[in-house]
Amino acid sequence: MGCSPTCMEKITLSPSTMSAYSSSTELSQFAKEVIHFSSQYGGDGSMAYVAANLAGSPDVFPNYGDFTQACVFRTYGTWWDMAPSAEKKFGKIGDFRGNDFIDLFFEEKVLPTAIKIYETYHPGSVIQICGAEIEGPGDSGGPFLLNNHSRWHVLWAGEADDKHFQPQMFSPPIRNINAKTNLIRLVFDHRYSDYYTELDSVELIGTTSLEDDGTDIDDVYLQRLQDLTLKENRSKGSSCEYANQVLPAMDNGCFDMLPGELIQLIFKYLSLDDLCVAATTCTLFRKHCYDQLLYVELNLQPYWTVVSGDSLYGLTERCRQLQMLDISWCGDWGKIASKDFNSFLFMCGNELKSLRLKACRFVTSETLEAIATVCTKLKELNLSSCRSLTPNSYGCLHSLKNLETLNLYRAKITEAEMIQIFSHTPQMRNLNLGGIRFVSTLDNVILQLSQTCPRLENLDLWRAKTLSFVGLGYLAAGCPNLLELDVGWCSDLSVNTTWLRKLVSGCPKLKKLLLTSIRSIADGDLYSIASNLPDLEQLDLLGAQRVSLNGITRVLDKCTKLVFLDVSFCQQLTLDVVSKLREQYRHTDIKKSFTTT
Repeated sequence: MGCSPTCMEKITLSPSTMSAYSSSTELSQFAKEVIHFSSQYGGDGSMAYVAANLAGSPDVFPNYGDFTQACVFRTYGTWWDMAPSAEKKFGKIGDFRGNDFIDLFFEEKVLPTAIKIYETYHPGSVIQICGAEIEGPGDSGGPFLLNNHSRWHVLWAGEADDKHFQPQMFSPPIRNINAKTNLIRLVFDHRYSDYYTELDSVELIGTTSLEDDGTDIDDVYLQRLQDLTLKENRSKGSSCEYANQVLPAMDNGCFDMLPGELIQLIFKYLSLDDLCVAATTCTLFRKHCYDQLLYVELNLQPYWTVVSGDSLYGLTERCRQLQMLDISWCGDWGKIASKDFNSFLFMCGNELKSLRLKACRFVTSETLEAIATVCTKLKELNLSSCRSLTPNSYGCLHSLKNLETLNLYRAKITEAEMIQIFSHTPQMRNLNLGGIRFVSTLDNVILQLSQTCPRLENLDLWRAKTLSFVGLGYLAAGCPNLLELDVGWCSDLSVNTTWLRKLVSGCPKLKKLLLTSIRSIADGDLYSIASNLPDLEQLDLLGAQRVSLNGITRVLDKCTKLVFLDVSFCQQLTLDVVSKLREQYRHTDIKKSFTTT
């Protein structure tokens, strides 16, 4: 901050010992709490590989390797994008590349001067660091909310770089925002990661100076620009009043000499923010920028730092023909209220076919009621990590009879609700039930799927603790078109593996099969996979302690389309053996994780 050593003292604080200091003090603090995230490798309620491990001081650093005490996200690389269940991109997303985030709460508000991220396995995925001022729940136990005058500030942005096979303390130069911060969001791009990224801790360094007025010229400009473009003044009269008012006459650069169809074609190439800026140029541009055909597909996720309830209100008149909407990550910490989004749906949701709400905290039971009432044409619904929803909120979705894709990752949904929904969705093809905990037995749910969803192609049952071999038997008998199945960490399946042989015989079209941590899998099971799954492309055998080189070789020889194979923690396959396999089967990316001290 330009102060000499005599006027500034750097003090490292733990969350339990921090207190007020003089205005010239520089503080160093580790995150007190992880308060939101998009995904995690571990299960809710666990201590291994969960996002919560990123809070507090380092436990692993400077060690390098696979440690359960680290924070690990659900995916890495491009393998998930290559799978049959991969989400198709829509809308204009520009250079947005984020596929995971995590929000960290710090006890002391500071003017940030540095961020240190302690990465302990395959570092280099952080592409954005953002900060904001948030008010904690306090003694009343209320929700976290952004300060009334606060907004997200981008402190640093860059490219992913997974070329470091050693621990890394990542501390990029950050922007001076002159605004107090106690909330940090890290955004990740895992596409270039060779294996799971693991992080140990995050340190926020800053000053408690109260002399600055908090004004940041760049932020003022950006806020004014947002006010001009995404918001429309709420009038006591017609909601269209602002949209219909006449702008002052301006020189439009002879654009009015072009045919309207040509102008419209040109404007189709503009991103949302470019359209918003162009709309302020002249009356002609405003007319074309507000054409509803430009907003049939709308992806707001790249603008998560600025989208608010007012933004939705300002977009209402443009989105009356909206068919595909992605508002993932937007509106957290009070920037969008449930009633704001529900009102937008009632105005613009009648034609929606795809709706993605990943990790949106404003999604409540009232939101699901609105979706079920308005969005009757919906084919895709993504509610992954919508943690404001509670059990018994989901039953209303049974009215969405056209659903083909449903993502309920980490949903607090009950067995009865799932059976009710799936009994009315015969078109279901892609279903994510990963990380679900509030189900006494998942076998009954699988039975319902096998009876009413014969077109099911992709099913994610990651960490489904109550799934048994009985449910997999139902699946093998009723869903012969299955292309992708994830039963990783389903502990009850390790009792025996007769279900696996029935499964691969009944579902011969499988291209992706994740059997992570099913420890009882042996060579005989691999022989069945090799004999029955000629189209297999991805296979995860992490933790299969009984498989040997013979079984692995059989799979590699017979499954000639296999491009991904994870044999991490398969004790009989040493690093030397894996190295030889990689040389012999070059078309297959063979993964082998490790732990060092």
